[in-house]
Parts: sequence; C-alpha cells; structure tokens
Amino acid sequence: MNLNFSIVFFFVLINCFSQNSSADIGGKIFSDKSALIDVVIELKSNKLSKFAISDKKGLYKFSNITAKENDTLFLIVSKPGYKTYYHRIENLKGDNNIYLDSDEPKELNEVIIKSESRIVHTARKSIYKIDSKDFLKNAKAGEVLSTVPNVYFNKIEEKGIVDGVLSAKIFIDGIEAMSNELQNIAAIDIDKVEVISNPSSTLYGSEFLGAIINVITKKRAEEFIKGSLGGTVGASNNYWSVNPAFTYKKGRFALRSNFRFLNNDSNIDFKTIRNDEEGVFFQDNRNKSKGNQANFNTRAGIKLSEKSNITFTNAFSGYKFKSIANGLSVANDEKVELFTKKGKEINSQWNLASVFSHSLKENMTFFVKGAYSIYRKVDDNIFDYEHQDLKYYDVRSKNKELSIALDLEAENMTFFKKNMSFYSDLKFINRDYTFFDSTYFLNQKVVDASVELDTDWSGKISTEIALTFENTNNSNNVLNQNYNLVLPTFNGIYHFQNTLDAKFSYSRKVLRPDASDLNNSIIVIYPGLAKQGNENLDPELRDYYSLTFSKSVKSDSFSIKFYHESINNAIAEVYRKEGELLIQTLDNAAKYNSSGFNVGVKTKLFKKIMTNINSGFDYNVYEDNSEMAVIEKNSGFTFKGNINLSTKFLQDKISVSFSGRQDGPNYSLLSKRITEPYLDFNISTNLLKDKINISLYGRNLLGKSASGFTDISNNGNFYQKVETTNNSRNLLLILTYNFGKKFSDKIDSQDINNNDVRR
Repeated sequence: MNLNFSIVFFFVLINCFSQNSSADIGGKIFSDKSALIDVVIELKSNKLSKFAISDKKGLYKFSNITAKENDTLFLIVSKPGYKTYYHRIENLKGDNNIYLDSDEPKELNEVIIKSESRIVHTARKSIYKIDSKDFLKNAKAGEVLSTVPNVYFNKIEEKGIVDGVLSAKIFIDGIEAMSNELQNIAAIDIDKVEVISNPSSTLYGSEFLGAIINVITKKRAEEFIKGSLGGTVGASNNYWSVNPAFTYKKGRFALRSNFRFLNNDSNIDFKTIRNDEEGVFFQDNRNKSKGNQANFNTRAGIKLSEKSNITFTNAFSGYKFKSIANGLSVANDEKVELFTKKGKEINSQWNLASVFSHSLKENMTFFVKGAYSIYRKVDDNIFDYEHQDLKYYDVRSKNKELSIALDLEAENMTFFKKNMSFYSDLKFINRDYTFFDSTYFLNQKVVDASVELDTDWSGKISTEIALTFENTNNSNNVLNQNYNLVLPTFNGIYHFQNTLDAKFSYSRKVLRPDASDLNNSIIVIYPGLAKQGNENLDPELRDYYSLTFSKSVKSDSFSIKFYHESINNAIAEVYRKEGELLIQTLDNAAKYNSSGFNVGVKTKLFKKIMTNINSGFDYNVYEDNSEMAVIEKNSGFTFKGNINLSTKFLQDKISVSFSGRQDGPNYSLLSKRITEPYLDFNISTNLLKDKINISLYGRNLLGKSASGFTDISNNGNFYQKVETTNNSRNLLLILTYNFGKKFSDKIDSQDINNNDVRR
C-alpha cells in the first residue's frame, strides 16, 4: 500500500519564537490527494501534549500556542492503518510545507501483520485479524464473532461456543466482558480476535474446562463523549428491551457505562410419564411465566502516570421470573389431582473490583487486584391442590466472595536466544456460603499459586507450560476439610512449511460446587418431581486432551480437532425416591468419558457469502457405581454442528445473515435429551448518515419444539419421559441511535474473575 501524506502548516503570527509568543498552528492532512478525517494530531512540547482531530475536509487547528525561545515542538500524526509520523518544528516562521511518503503501513507490532494470512496460530491461542470492511457500517462485535473460524456466537443470548463443544467466556482486551458490553463495541474498533481453546490456570483461573474469546480493540488517543440509545420490540411474548450506553474520555480519565433491561414472557409446557416399581405416574401442566432481566455496569480507568494505572469496576446482573401454572397429576390410575402453582425465581450477582498496575520496566508489569462479589439465588413456590392442603417451598442461597491477587507479567523477553514470556499469579479467595432457614453454613478459603512460561524454541516450535498449586480449606461448626490440587496445562504447536499447523493440548481443571449445589433444602418443581442440593459435594477434576490440525490461507481456514475428556468424580444429577416424589439431587457419583472430533471451515462462497461451519461427533459415557443408583449407566453418540452465513448487497448498504445449530442427542447420567435444529436470521441497515442502525431479527424460526427438548430415562425397571416446549419464536425490531464521535473507549484492566465455582 503506497501512502502519500502531505501536512501543510500555516502560522498566523509573526516573531513566534520571541519570548512568550503565541501562534495558531493548523493544516490539512490527506493521502493520495484525498482528505483524511478523524486523524489524530498531537502537538507535544516537553512533557505537555495537546490533541486535535482532522475534520471532514482534513483540516485541523491548534489555537494560541505559546512557545519560549529555544523551545522545540513535535507534531505527531497517527491513524490506524497508516504509519505514525513525527515532525520536529524548528521555528514557526515560513510555510513549513512537509510532504511525507511511506509504502510500509505500521500497525501494532505483531507477527500477524507480517503474515500473508489474516490467521495465525500460536501455542497459546489463535489470532484472527479483523477487517471492518467485511461488515456493515456500525456493525457490532456480535457480527464479527459470528465470522471467526471455529466459533458459534448467538447475538441475542450473547453466548459463544468454540470447536462445537466448548462453552466460551467472552473477554474484551483481556477483561471478562460485562453483561451486554459486546453490543456497544463497533466492528470498526476491533483490531483482532483471539481464541484460546485450552486456557491456562495462570491467566484465567483453575476454572471449568471451556474456551476464551478475547476481543482486542484498537487504541486511540481522542477525547470525546460518545454513546448509544438502543431498543428492541418483539412481535410476541411481550418482548421489549432498552439499552443505553455512555462513554466519556478526557486526558488521563476514561469512563464506560451501559445498562440493559429486558422483559420477556413465555409459555413453557411440561408433560411427564414415569413407570417404575411403584407404578405409573403421569403429569401435565401449562406454565405462564413473566420475566425480566437487568444488567448495569460501569468501568472507570485513570492513568496515574506514564507507568501506573488504576481501574474500578461496578457491575450488577440478575433476572426475576414469576410464573403461574395449572396442571394435573395421576398416580396408578387413582383420582386425578388438579393443582395450581405460583412460583418465583430470582438470581442476582453484584461485583465491585479494582486493579492497580505498574510498569516495572519495558514489557514487565506488576498488578495488585481486589474484588468483592455477592451471588444470590431464590426459589419460591406455592402449590394449591384440589384435595390437599397448601404446600409452600422457599429455598434461598447466598455466596459472599472476597479475592485478592498479585500478578507479575513479563512478555517478549530473550533468554538463551529464545523468545519467552513469563506469568505468575498469587491469589487468595474467601467465600461464605449461607442458606435461608437453615443452620448449615460453609466458609471456604483458597490459596492459589500459578506460574506460566511461553517459549518460542524455533520458527516452527513453540510451547506454553503452566502449573497451578491450590490449597483449599472448607470449614463450619462440624467440618474442617483440607485438600491440595496440582493443575498443569500444556500447549505445544508445530508449524509445517505449507501453512499447516499441528497443536497438542492437555489440561487439568477444577470445578467446585456453588451455594445452591450445597443447599440441602428440597424444592418441589412439580408434583412428583423435586430438586435438592448436597452439602457433602467435593470438587470435580477434569482431564482434557486434544490434537488439532489447522490450515489457513489469507482469511480462509480449515481445521480438524480430536479430543478426549474424562472425570472420575463428576458432580452429576442423580435420582432418589421418597414415595411418589422423585428427587433429583447432586452427587460425586459419576465417572464421565467423552471422545470426539470436530471439523471447522471458514471461507467465502461465490466470493460474496461469508461461510463459517463447525460440525462433529462425540461419544459420551456416564457411569454411577453407587449402591442407591436409580440409573447406573448412560451412553451414546452426539452430533454437534453450527453454521453462519452472511453477506452484504445493494452497494454494501444492507447485510443479511443466517445462523443455526444442532446439538443432540445429549447425554447425562439421568437421561438422553433429544433436541431439534435451531435457526435465526438477521437483516440490518443504517439510516440518517449511519447514525441509526435498524435490524430485523427472526429468532427461533422453527418454533416451539426447537427451543424445547425431550428427556428419556430408561434403565431396567425405571422409565421416564419428559417433554418440554417453549414459545421462544419471535420477530424482533432492533433500533440503535449512535451519538458522539467514533473512537475507541478502550480501558486497560485485568479484573479478578473466579470461575472455579458452578453457576
């Protein structure tokens, strides 16, 4: 790319370098004879800087600039996709016309820019360079993630899946995304997306085995106010939402905040038939639910000095569902029992966090982190039977969590002529589990020490090796449990000469029970069926192995992955009987093994339709060897597949996308779950000079059965079939008004995110 910059300076006052003189400095910026807008110009004198932005004609201006004799001014001009230019102003007299030329664009100093391909695989992660020209103006991060190889992303549910099987956590610039945050990041502000399919415990915690999707945004220097006002209206289910977002950035301070409220009613129908040693049980009910969800979060960043930063985060998310159900149940051909159920379910999470970072030297940073969180869950049901007394169930659980961590990160060091990066983490977690109307409580203390070393051994071989040691103490008035865990992670990659990469991964992770898992109180879901926690649960340990072959050419990608996952003490749902009541509880009862493969393809069909496909099979085996097991073994094959097709037409004014998935049948220790394909579509365009984005989103085109399921349990003398349907099909109209300047509101931080507990 040949770029010709010409920066023309004009100066208003004469004798500008006399004592305490002042001047107006301005000019025009253009490339290849075309004016460039939104170019950042920095005027720097000693340690002081002023900034200006070129307007629609490429013009900029600094007013009343004072300079003393012997002062030297620097003019720094930068724009993403172009080389950054530095010009030294020796004096303020004359025209000072400057013509600059470059045939080598300078972006972030990453190997990905030097590669012909927009896709690069390393031992730790896969990096996908994003070109905003592939998307409609004002397109958001959700559209971008839908096109990343081996990633399926549902924009409405804000959920991602990697390699067809791994549930993904979304990060933005290394910080776990807050609720609804992705909807406020524009495609034009995204530099690249990183996908980590086997995350180390050092950087991401000893969490449940899954994947990390990290959206890296472009860093800018502008100072503006920007934001958006969004709203959604559905054709059915009383579906509507509001979503305002606001960002303020000035000097060393940046503030980003967004809020979302969603109302969505639903009709969920259940039908159960069970046949066991005690006879036949049948139940049918119709459940009408009124629900709403609220998310609010604010993140502020302050640059204390050239080396130090501090950030603060305040986030709340939660939902509340109220339902009324009418149904009937019959046991052993006895009299039909009619019932009415009034229920309430509340789940909320509040988090306050702060991170201080200090650069010790180039490429070496020290972090001090703190976080405090409160998780709360409420299940409240009242049953009114035709021939029985009222029955009331109120089950509540709470977890208060305090975390403190010290981190050291040293990146891109040279040791024995090898490029290395080193990470270490020392973390303390204190959790208090409490339960309403119960004398049971639990205090948990976790000390976590982790180290990681990433090494480029040659141009073909690189590795990531991490080791985490954890000590956990659980205690209450009768319990004092203490155990240690060693959790290794390894990723190694070999680059063949023909752009083919082979990667081997192994990890061991821990998943601990949460407060509701430990709650012994029984909650009746419907007559004949109840749920209960288990205060004696131990954490489960998962071993994961994978071998991936991937080939990338420019933006096209092909991969095949083989994997195996095993757990010897899985926290599984198990059944036990109390008369006609079947209680679904939890136990470390299951031995679980799963082996499979996944194929991923990303390309353009007919040079116009961006296509992203993932599909594969796995074989799952659950075994329960406990004496009280109602079901001892369950196994079978599962197909997992998803697809996203997207394109632009009418001179790139309108975008259309289709996405779908099929995941089933799924197996657990208790049942075989049968599901049907799920399909969405989206059509978007911009109005009023791209200030308003309008989308028409068709959700769950295939109807009730596609968002429901059928569970079948069959083992010896026990048979149960549960059919569920949900009317989530809807047609949504989404409007977003964008105001303010288009600039990146990136805030550098690394909050503590403890994901080792089931939620």
